Parts: sequence; structure tokens; C-alpha cells
Amino acid sequence: MVKHREVRGKVKTVTVKKYKNGEWYAIIAVEMKEPKIIAPKEIKNPVGADSGLTDFIYLSDGLHVENPKFIKKHERRIKKAQKALSRKKKGSKNRKKAKLLLAGRWQNYNNAKDDWQWNLAKDLVDKYDLIAYENLRVSNMMKNHSLAKAIQDASWSGFWNKVEWKAKQKGTLVIDPEYSTQECPICHAKVALSERTFVCPSCGYTAQRDFKAGVIILQRAQVGMPEFTPVETPTARHRLVNWVRLLLVVCR
Repeated sequence: MVKHREVRGKVKTVTVKKYKNGEWYAIIAVEMKEPKIIAPKEIKNPVGADSGLTDFIYLSDGLHVENPKFIKKHERRIKKAQKALSRKKKGSKNRKKAKLLLAGRWQNYNNAKDDWQWNLAKDLVDKYDLIAYENLRVSNMMKNHSLAKAIQDASWSGFWNKVEWKAKQKGTLVIDPEYSTQECPICHAKVALSERTFVCPSCGYTAQRDFKAGVIILQRAQVGMPEFTPVETPTARHRLVNWVRLLLVVCR
């Protein structure tokens, strides 16, 4: 076999599996020592991450990773293989070959996406002590037919599973499920919004929506940790506008 990595730990089971594209793989399960988990008091570089379609992730420190949209890069070749399969006679050898070709095209797509996600997961775990992310309800989001394809391509759940697997060897993950997009990190007011820029009507805090969500996720994860201050704070103009609003209310 082509062994792409050394086997570490005590081998428990070996499963040989054939994939739809005709390739065989040996899946080796090993027993390893329990990794040391970083204690909360040792966490010095935490981060909150928000998942999205424009930016794959947006971090609370301002860094963001653009969504690679792998389906756009592979869709043309996949559709071409699907058309070739549909023309072949059922039960023929050519149909079997076309089926393997289509499976291979899908496998190439999945391999490219998985490789990119594993590398990104490793980079995050190497850089941060604690990674907090929102556990999105993907099944509900998939009901939006105009976004279902893009959401499926993003594979947020699969990515965060990879991050969690990597983080078990080094750090801790905290999951907070709801309302990170709507909540203001300064006054914590809930705001319904549809724009990419978040503007709080209560305190005037303004930020990119996904960045702001990352800040909220990190705030919720920091239990017993030093207070976190967002990078972007209300400007003097926003504070002045809020004072004017307050005076108008008092005058009324």
C-alpha cells in the first residue's frame, strides 16, 4: 500500500474499505495516550469564530478566511461526467466505467475540500489556545433553497469536527449555539438585521457583521477569564448621536 503517514500508537483494528471510485483504503484505529487539556488559567490567546458563506470563518481578532467555494471549481467536470453516464446503456460495461469516472470526480472534490479544511484546522489550533465557535443549525438553514447548495459546499459541521479533533491534542473548544449575529457586544441588545454591517441602534456600535459575531461568541466562551474588549468600539460621532437621542426622549 501507499502509506502516507506513520502509524503511531498501539494498533487495535484495521478496516479495508473500497470506495465508489474503485480505490481501496486501509483505515487503522490505534490506541494513544490521553492528551493533556489546557487549563482555563493557562489560556492566553483565545479567539471566537463565526462561520459564513462570503468569509468561511471570521475571527474575533479581525482575521478572516475567504470561502474557497470548491463546488464552483469542480462543478463543470462533475456535470460533464453525469451527462456521459446518462447516455450509457444500463447494464453495459461503458456505463460501469462512466459510473467510476463520476465517483472519481466527486472524490476529487471531497478530497480537495477535506485537505483544505484539515490544513486550516491545524493552523487555528496551532495559533490559538481556545477556539469558541457557534454550533449552527445547518438542517434548518438548508431549508432555504437559494442557499442550500452553498451551505452544503461550505460543510461547516465537517470543518468544526476537524478542528475539535485537532484541538483535543492541544486546547479546548467552547460551543455557544444562538443569537451571536443579532447581539451587540457592547450593550448586548438584540438587533434584527439583514445587512452585512452591524449597527446597534442602542449604543451605536458599528462593525462587520461576522466579525461582531466572532466577538460575541468569544465573550460567551470566556467564563472566568479576563474581560475581553472588542477591537472596534463606538466612535465619538455614535456616542454623540446616542446622547442626542437620550435628550430628545427626556424632552418629550
